[in-house]
Amino acid sequence: MEDLAGRRLRKNRQTRSARNSRVTSSKVSENKSPERIAVGIVGKAHGLRGGIHVRPLTDDPARFLKLKRVFVECRDGKVAEFTVARAKVNNEGVLVQFSEVVSRDEAERLTGAYILIGREELLPLEEDRFYHFEVLGFTVRTTSGKVLGKVADVLDMPANAVFVVRNDGQEVLIPAIKDVVKKIDTAVREIVIDPIEGLLD
Repeated sequence: MEDLAGRRLRKNRQTRSARNSRVTSSKVSENKSPERIAVGIVGKAHGLRGGIHVRPLTDDPARFLKLKRVFVECRDGKVAEFTVARAKVNNEGVLVQFSEVVSRDEAERLTGAYILIGREELLPLEEDRFYHFEVLGFTVRTTSGKVLGKVADVLDMPANAVFVVRNDGQEVLIPAIKDVVKKIDTAVREIVIDPIEGLLD
């Protein structure tokens, strides 16, 4: 992983593949510090006894082996707490068995749900690394001083993370790569970028 302006972002969702930045993501809105962070998305059911496939949103899928209880946010927005009975990492992600889910039908109803953990269970980060939600609301300006808006979201794209910057109904996407992002200043909640040609057109 390459440094992003001397700092690193991390998604928690945490970065799954080699990228120009490290970002930890979360399902949160601008200026809101979340109490729960998404670490996985439920995929298809596994077997007949309620097992589920989970796509990790973390660069350390083995963290699921240590989780005892998690929150699950279904597609309808309802949140319930589940006990992790078993978890096993494989090539497709993580196989998880919740104590409360005992049939394939019950498992299938969780498809597409987010698996959440409390902020207190977040993995400690190295110096100059950040979670997605920590840069939400940061002001973004260019090296020439032009203010572009505030970070409203961070997208986890295949090549790198992308800042969604909004200002008065306008939106611009800023790749979180070191060639563009020159500084992340947590003291003043500001990100300074040097836009490449065509980025702001």
